[in-house]
Amino acid sequence: MKLGIDFGTSNTVVSYMENNIPLVMKFSHAGISKDVLPSASFYPTEKSDGVHGLQALEYAFTRQGTLIRSLKRDLKNYYHGLPFESGEFKADIKTLLVDFFKNLRMNIIQSQHLPLDEDLDVLLTVPANSNGAQRSITRQCFQEAGFTVSPQILEEPTASAIEFSYSGLSTRLRSQGAPIYVLVYDLGGGTFDVSLIRIEPDHYSVIATAGIERLGGDDFDLCLYQMVAEQKELSGLTPLQEKLLLHRCCEAKEILANTIDPKYLRIDLEEAHISNESAKIRVEEYYERLLPLVNQSLYKIEELLRSERVKAEGIKSMEQLEKIYLVGGSSQLPLILRRMMGKYGQQKVHLSSLPFASIALGACRMVQQKMKVEPILSRNFGVMRIAGGNEYFAPIFEKGTKIPAAKRVEIYPGHNIGHYRYLECAECRNGRPISPRMWSEIFFPYDPEWNLSTLPTKDNIQEKQYQNNKVIEEFSCDENGIITVNLSREPDSLSVRHEIWK
Repeated sequence: MKLGIDFGTSNTVVSYMENNIPLVMKFSHAGISKDVLPSASFYPTEKSDGVHGLQALEYAFTRQGTLIRSLKRDLKNYYHGLPFESGEFKADIKTLLVDFFKNLRMNIIQSQHLPLDEDLDVLLTVPANSNGAQRSITRQCFQEAGFTVSPQILEEPTASAIEFSYSGLSTRLRSQGAPIYVLVYDLGGGTFDVSLIRIEPDHYSVIATAGIERLGGDDFDLCLYQMVAEQKELSGLTPLQEKLLLHRCCEAKEILANTIDPKYLRIDLEEAHISNESAKIRVEEYYERLLPLVNQSLYKIEELLRSERVKAEGIKSMEQLEKIYLVGGSSQLPLILRRMMGKYGQQKVHLSSLPFASIALGACRMVQQKMKVEPILSRNFGVMRIAGGNEYFAPIFEKGTKIPAAKRVEIYPGHNIGHYRYLECAECRNGRPISPRMWSEIFFPYDPEWNLSTLPTKDNIQEKQYQNNKVIEEFSCDENGIITVNLSREPDSLSVRHEIWK
């Protein structure tokens, strides 16, 4: 069975094809059926095995233990062995993810009445601004949970662009097959991405992308939580009480999307095991608290539209865009639509009819049909080098590079050991990386006399001049943003290959 999966910060959505139409899979527990599986786990105090999804939220309100929400956010800084800690609970994040995905697989089997050994062939989606470690660990955990994972990973805004192209919203694309430009505004539970995508029949080209790694529904929930805490002067809550209250704030926030002009939000503190009171928050005061966060997303749109890549594409005004397409569960917040329409006009802005499911539906289309996707790197990738005693960041693949891509660099080293520190960053100013994320640290012996039975370290580095000792660095970046480097030296042609994110 072929599936499109959106592993989200708050919820996970699965789409499958029936009669050539992508549908959203339903998940049931205790008589409750939903189009999403909450990305949540609960580990009861009295036993080590956890429960997940809808059952995790049920257990969190009735038992003692540890509730884990928004684990996807922790993948931003993933490294092997990264722990998750909450109070006395401690576990390896990779183990927690594999457990959740195993449960997801079982939920899919039960939902579709499939045999236990059914091959589930999935196309995964990731945020456009996710780094290599995030992409690789997500794929690895799905594989270890028993899924057959497509070699291709689809960025979430591109998946929504695919869903948009089949929605019938573009008369030009439907009637003429002419290229159109869509600006996808993707605001989920934990991240915000905005991508400009050129759409032609079964051909999707990412022109430019921007985003904020920590902006989404979780932050909106936290704002409401803080307002409740201030109003009721709450302090000294346990980790579980905090998470239960956050969940109730999330539920109250989601009511806004389905209620006409509400004046107040009510949050029951008794349900969060805090007190027998409830908090009453004015909606407009809540929106005022959220406005600086929402405006950050609008600033990113303007930043993208002013970028050189957009100018090079010939986009000079909003009139050239077919639509601004709002997707992601958090885009349903009325304040978002109000701000977007106020700035760009009602005719230009369109909220997806299924904003929470748009990504999974697009991925399902992609896994079933032949489509061409041209992605770009969303961040700068490079290495720290030294020249004249000064350290600087040397880009290898710059932000906006079309992938797959390759690059060859030749150097003539002035020391015996190469110390390679690879990283990615949002920006580079005057040779300094801005918001860097270290990837790999590699030591490579430039000295032909080095005994390869001993691995070099930083302590072995010495200045040393060589005659005609050229070192070749060959970089490749595949269509999923996974980068490898092949280091080789002359004259003996010693060659070492690394997948850099590890």
